[in-house]
Amino acid sequence: MADRFVIQSAAGDARFELRADEKDTWIAALSRPGLDAEHPVYAYRPHASFSGFFADLAATWRGWEGEKTYRSLEGELLLRCTHDGVAHVTITVELRIDPVGDWRVQGSLAVEPGQLNDLARAAEEFSRAWPCYGAISIASTEMSSCGDSGAHHA
Repeated sequence: MADRFVIQSAAGDARFELRADEKDTWIAALSRPGLDAEHPVYAYRPHASFSGFFADLAATWRGWEGEKTYRSLEGELLLRCTHDGVAHVTITVELRIDPVGDWRVQGSLAVEPGQLNDLARAAEEFSRAWPCYGAISIASTEMSSCGDSGAHHA
């Protein structure tokens, strides 16, 4: 069971991690030397997909125009991804600690385009382990069931 999803920057020691906390909550962590921040993220989002977001990045690994984004349901987590069209993908992670007071932590991770397939696989494994998170796959119209059993119906 994949109990966490990790992106390690290809340039430096920056790292982003998601791990399951409760049935409908992830803990998002952003770290680098001198900074460690983590915050709970409400993870149930039936109208979009965490794993589908990374599958789309992998499918367009050669490059895309503009910015691709993933936003958690309540906005505590925002991922913004850009591709320079050559060999560099930047994933900017933003944790919104207090939307009312506008407290946030932000950091950017460098990822090689060749890493996107591995990240997509890891995101899929993480989502399968926690079926209530990312309930609809962009690649499929199948929905998971988040009833009492937490069973995944594909």
